[in-house]
Amino acid sequence: MIGTIDMKAEIDWAPTTEVEEVLQNVRMIVGVWQSEVPLDREMGIDPSLIDAPIGAARARLMTSLAETIKRCEPRARLQSLDFRSDPVEGIVQPIITVQVEE
Repeated sequence: MIGTIDMKAEIDWAPTTEVEEVLQNVRMIVGVWQSEVPLDREMGIDPSLIDAPIGAARARLMTSLAETIKRCEPRARLQSLDFRSDPVEGIVQPIITVQVEE
């Protein structure tokens, strides 16, 4: 099944399907900074991207997210990775679509 990650979704403490669980796991993986998770300091977004120019940040973020998702949630296969950005505010938000291997 293919699903798109909604970065604004609330945590579901009891996902009813494996697909919901995997999508939530991917959202958590890309929603934290590296070194923020005590037992997996490599999980998450590289904090050196803060204050980087948007073009450079997007390129590095794309590589970092793809590798992190592959390592931390092997049931999710990345289908597409794009970004919504606001150059005025300096915000880059990932739009991630994954296929869940059931």
